[in-house]
Amino acid sequence: MDYLHQWATALNIDTSTDAGVVEALIRGFFGQDGSLSTAIEGVVYDTYTAGGDGGASHYYNWSSSTIRLRKLLHQHDLGVYVNCSDVASSTSGMLAMLGVDDMRMLYINSMTLNAIWGIGTDDYTMDLWGNGSHGFSYHHIITRDFGTHVSDSCMWLDEDGDPRSLPGTPGQSFDRPWSGVNGYNQLSCVNNPNTNIDPLPFLN
Repeated sequence: MDYLHQWATALNIDTSTDAGVVEALIRGFFGQDGSLSTAIEGVVYDTYTAGGDGGASHYYNWSSSTIRLRKLLHQHDLGVYVNCSDVASSTSGMLAMLGVDDMRMLYINSMTLNAIWGIGTDDYTMDLWGNGSHGFSYHHIITRDFGTHVSDSCMWLDEDGDPRSLPGTPGQSFDRPWSGVNGYNQLSCVNNPNTNIDPLPFLN
């Protein structure tokens, strides 16, 4: 609640509706927006170019479907780096605790990415891994209507009309349609990946 209040105040968002809560949480978690100079707790996307070890989960435990949220929210006790599963499980858990119903994690299969800006990094890129590779073997985001609309606080999309090249114009994904013009699928990647609904993670 403290984070939600801080972010909603900084971004001038009305949180009297679920949509407002989702917007404030998703934009505030990513940060780097208005007066919010960093991502939550100063976390950074786990890519080699940012000093990470290559997209590993540090807070989300796959075998038990748990998110070690208290570790993240205690000055990132398990390290500064996060991947998409860490971000999706954290934001879905936090939104559920804030009373937003039907939160789920959405698993996206392999993606060939357009221009994206990862959480905690400096700018948009077309070379996420620093070796010419620019894609995900999978990606986790969240949804509250079983994938019709999606939210992603792990990365911003490019809304400058040409998402396949740099520079990028921040495209924030809170309750963004999955499909259609300027939908998440169109802006995030050049392919059309399959998706699956995962359960809300257990909190740890």
